[in-house]
Amino acid sequence: MQKTYYVPYMLKQYNKLFCQTVSYRKYGLDEGFPGLNVYSIAQYKDGFLWFGTEAGLSRFNGKHFKNYTIIDGLPDNEILKIFVDSKNKVWLLPYTNKIAFIQSGILHTSNNDPLLSKIKLSRPIYQIAENKDVDIGFIDETSIYVISDNKKIHINKFKNLELLSRPKL
Repeated sequence: MQKTYYVPYMLKQYNKLFCQTVSYRKYGLDEGFPGLNVYSIAQYKDGFLWFGTEAGLSRFNGKHFKNYTIIDGLPDNEILKIFVDSKNKVWLLPYTNKIAFIQSGILHTSNNDPLLSKIKLSRPIYQIAENKDVDIGFIDETSIYVISDNKKIHINKFKNLELLSRPKL
């Protein structure tokens, strides 16, 4: 007696049991997204997504975009980095050498925040981070700027710039 195996049929049926249809939705200019290039994304504690684009900052609540530009007080429309700290401040690093943040729906810049007005940057900021003491640090090519929890600014200059320079080719 010859045995018959229906392996292809069984695999096809097995595949139907565990197959999922991938679902996605495209968001663009027609849906209210401000630009075509996204430089940075961060998620706020409440689940909102923040996008830094070449045309401004955008907050997405899952259905609608709320867009911010220089008209709303941003130092620049190009937002290169976004960072959400443990106190739910949304820190913004625009293309210009400025720092800004949004807290409780209010945009803080060097024009309206006394602490930020003390930070004079001559170079672009490359990174932003928070330490265990909830201090916020910014780094550029020559310095680390730290805004401490007690609202003081500390600036540490690098002593050996050769370590930070790019290798010669």
